[in-house]
Amino acid sequence: MKCYICPPNQKKKKKNLLYRITSKSDKGFPIYVYNRTTSKVDETLDRDHREGDLLLTGQHTSRDFVLSIKQPRSVISLIKAGSPVDQTIAALSEHMSPGDCNIDAGNEWYENIERHIYDFL
Repeated sequence: MKCYICPPNQKKKKKNLLYRITSKSDKGFPIYVYNRTTSKVDETLDRDHREGDLLLTGQHTSRDFVLSIKQPRSVISLIKAGSPVDQTIAALSEHMSPGDCNIDAGNEWYENIERHIYDFL
């Protein structure tokens, strides 16, 4: 089972990525939503329920989010560059294990990405 982080403000581009992920197989891949601000998780789930085109599951803590993923874990992060990325990676990595993968697919500065790689090792 794979698991993906989705930002609460699903722009068309990001939503298209999520749609493609869920429709790549007969059952698709499940998508779990996590955000440091729990109300944004709820807003995203409410919007998805109204639109009905993705099946999202929300997690309100980094621990619950990570532990809901079968090992080895694969996480795609779509987060605004800078401090939010650092904070989210720090929160998730507390609960991740060797062999887990965190892909930062946001608009992050390459030097920060290199730093994250070394922090994760």
